[in-house]
Amino acid sequence: MPSRAHEADGASLPAVLDEADRILDMGFSASLNAIIANLPRSRQTLLFSATQTKSVKDLARLSLQDPEYVAVRESGPGGSKGKGKADDGDGDDQDEGVEEVPKNLEQHYMVVDLPAKLDLLWSFIKTHLFTKTIVFLSSGKQVRFVYENFRHMRPGVPLMHMHGKQKQMQRLEIYQRFLTSKHAVLFATDVAARGLDFPAIDWVVQLDAPEDVETYIHRVGRTARYQAKGKALLFLLPSEEEGFVKRLEAKKLDVNKIKANDKKKQSIRSQLQSAAFQFPEVKFLAQRVRPSLSLSLSSVLVQILLHDNEADSLACNRPSSRTSARSTSRRTSRSSSWTPSRSTSTPPRSDSPVRPRSSSAPSRRRATRRTRRASSRS
Repeated sequence: MPSRAHEADGASLPAVLDEADRILDMGFSASLNAIIANLPRSRQTLLFSATQTKSVKDLARLSLQDPEYVAVRESGPGGSKGKGKADDGDGDDQDEGVEEVPKNLEQHYMVVDLPAKLDLLWSFIKTHLFTKTIVFLSSGKQVRFVYENFRHMRPGVPLMHMHGKQKQMQRLEIYQRFLTSKHAVLFATDVAARGLDFPAIDWVVQLDAPEDVETYIHRVGRTARYQAKGKALLFLLPSEEEGFVKRLEAKKLDVNKIKANDKKKQSIRSQLQSAAFQFPEVKFLAQRVRPSLSLSLSSVLVQILLHDNEADSLACNRPSSRTSARSTSRRTSRSSSWTPSRSTSTPPRSDSPVRPRSSSAPSRRRATRRTRRASSRS
């Protein structure tokens, strides 16, 4: 948020607004306009963002006098290097279409079918154990699901997760642990895409396509910071490839298409099913993340639910051990009720016919049991 300018030794302090475009997109434009309106007129106002948008320029035109637009690029408007006016009107549309990413950043994308996303992510982690990686996902539910499953599977590298549902102190603790780790994997939402400095990040993996190119730029900006090198990998569905690649090309982003090494692919479907059966919290998270269908969970969850339905049907059709023992004892007592006891003095007649069953058989069996209990007590 912008800080109110204070007089210090006769000079006013500048008002600074970081990540200005995102804050305005989230609906704080009216509040920011009100805050800036209460600042001294004689001041220096600095608006920072890696992706300058029209809303920021509108704010600059309304609040500032003769604002100047400074960008990181080879040539700016009018031949000046990286400088221009923020109030150029419609002529800035072409200027807005040029975004700059670090030259030391290698950008790749891979076309992946939906059921194979988690398999390829697991294979990537297993083949990059000695690197520091950030994996971006679309929602906190997905982050929790992938983190819990991979944590139980133990890939051989420390795993961490960060999302907006965590408390601020918990996120700070995870941030510090990730900074001090030499090799680690952080699963995160876009809460880690802006405003956080992660030094020495080797890979940025985006399991789901971001909502826009600006979000893509901020995500890959977590690596290749300053003069360091970094790599970025984006997973795209076959239906997303054409549209999103065109949007990247419109922003002058050179992203190369690569293919996965078939020899290093590992299927984890059976392990996901086993974790869902063994750990109730994993199954609960899988059922909660299911409606999004942005991960390769649909086929796995269908098999889990089918397995549960089959188990329920078998449980309904199969008698329990107590019920089977009771039915066995009833059959035994039924057969014994028609056989004369050996202890009786009158031997059974060999020519006596077998009695047919009658409707009063249950009452006879109850009478027989009462007689036996009375004889045993005596």
